[in-house]
Amino acid sequence: MDGYDGVHGGDGNHGGAGQGCSLTGGSVVGGLWQPQTGASGAQGNHGGGGGGGGAGGGVDVDTFIFGCNEQIGGTGGGGGSGACAGTGGSGGSGGGGSMGLFLYYTSSPATVPIAEANVFVGGKGGSGAIGGSGGTGGVGGTAGAGGLEALGPWCARGGGNGGNGGNGGHGGGGGGGCGGVSYCIYAYGYGIASVAALKADNEFNAGVGGGGGPGGPSVGNSGQSGAAGPALSTNF
Repeated sequence: MDGYDGVHGGDGNHGGAGQGCSLTGGSVVGGLWQPQTGASGAQGNHGGGGGGGGAGGGVDVDTFIFGCNEQIGGTGGGGGSGACAGTGGSGGSGGGGSMGLFLYYTSSPATVPIAEANVFVGGKGGSGAIGGSGGTGGVGGTAGAGGLEALGPWCARGGGNGGNGGNGGHGGGGGGGCGGVSYCIYAYGYGIASVAALKADNEFNAGVGGGGGPGGPSVGNSGQSGAAGPALSTNF
């Protein structure tokens, strides 16, 4: 009896897509406004290794028959190795912000600057960056062939072929970064102090927020696009 062929290894699942940046307001760290980035894509799963082929049946006879005597069956072929998965793409960085007047306080101030009868014209926020490309998964290894059978109807049989290894899953593309903000006046850390007069006593022409970055490409799951940045007179 011939040995059975080994089962092929399963392909690895593709990594999930990186989420696009959605926190368009950004954050202030150490006195500097910073945009938010997209999330990285997930790594794919590795491919499964193929199964080894079964050994062929041997013979054990007492007398010489049809050219055969005691023989060991052909060995089964080795299974192919599973391929490595592709890595996930990095998230795209966010675009820079445009601010006509930036007020930063480490604690609530007793007074705030006086600004009256000004015309603020907003600028344009920077575009968010595209997410990184997801890595391509590898190709599964080719299995080994089973050992040959001996000649003659009563002789030892051949071994089964091994199963091929599964392909690695592709990495997910990284999410796109948020577009940069556009504010005529941006105030941070003022606490309980009132900054309403800055908004009431001036004229504003809003600018344009930066476009969100596209998601990174992937043969499996491409990343999601980032959100566009807001364009407002003030953030208060």
